[in-house]
Amino acid sequence: MGTKRIAPRAHGRPLKQALGRDDGAMTAPDAAVLRANLRHLTPRQRDIVRLLGHGRSSASIAAALGVTTSAVTAQRARIRHLLGLGTEWELTRYAILATLAVEASSRRSRLR
Repeated sequence: MGTKRIAPRAHGRPLKQALGRDDGAMTAPDAAVLRANLRHLTPRQRDIVRLLGHGRSSASIAAALGVTTSAVTAQRARIRHLLGLGTEWELTRYAILATLAVEASSRRSRLR
């Protein structure tokens, strides 16, 4: 049984391009790409990304979710594969930026 990777593109912009900004700025299309790719993950995987984006370790995430550290490590590898991210650094950067993008979007919607 093969696994299916999601297309790491949304709104015509590749995920790696959204992650690759060196100036630290996040444009609206970058944020849209990050949020769109989150939709392809399971709720548990989104929880792991959110907690990772808040700086939590695998052990801390495991404790918060009531699972083993190896289960979190396996899910992190699965998330990397699904999103086409090659390294843990890319996953961590994605998690931080996606968490910021989602939280900024939530704040904007509450202000409307």
